Amino acid sequence: MTEKIDASNKHVLYAVRVIFERQDIQNIWQSHRWVVHDLVPLKLEAGDGMPPINDVSLEPLRVATADMETMALFSAEASLDLHRAEAEAYAENLASSEPAIYVVLRDNEVDDDRGIDIDVHLAELSLSPYNIQDIEDCGEDQVEKLPLQGPIADFVREFVRTHFKPEPFKKRKRDTRFSYFCR
Repeated sequence: MTEKIDASNKHVLYAVRVIFERQDIQNIWQSHRWVVHDLVPLKLEAGDGMPPINDVSLEPLRVATADMETMALFSAEASLDLHRAEAEAYAENLASSEPAIYVVLRDNEVDDDRGIDIDVHLAELSLSPYNIQDIEDCGEDQVEKLPLQGPIADFVREFVRTHFKPEPFKKRKRDTRFSYFCR
């Protein structure tokens, strides 16, 4: 029996494919930069409680041929991790002026044996601005923002609507026993 995955699940993994481009630049310190072009939604899966390990290497999007000089497009498949414990962070992201999916690229520690110059890998995908703030504080990784839109945004809105229950504001009442200090 197949379980139906929807926004009422406590933990959902949203599989996606991220499209990257390696752009040559005129700079004395670096020869190229990595740009995130698009994110394609693939499928929903139930989470098993553990976050996915999104440490994924980039793969060429096209097969190399003799008439192509350079291969500039790459892709990586990973999962967006939605957990009800982080619903407040997703709500904060949706309420911002530019809701985003954050893509974290990290330098490779080993050389690629395929002869392709891929000096980064996809380290993480996140919808939580709180997690990304921690990563940006380190300053080691490249963080790219993609607009949160389409079916992923609709699913995240429904997920937040189902799981995020904001606490109502309660005004603190002054303790009358210590009111003589305030005069």
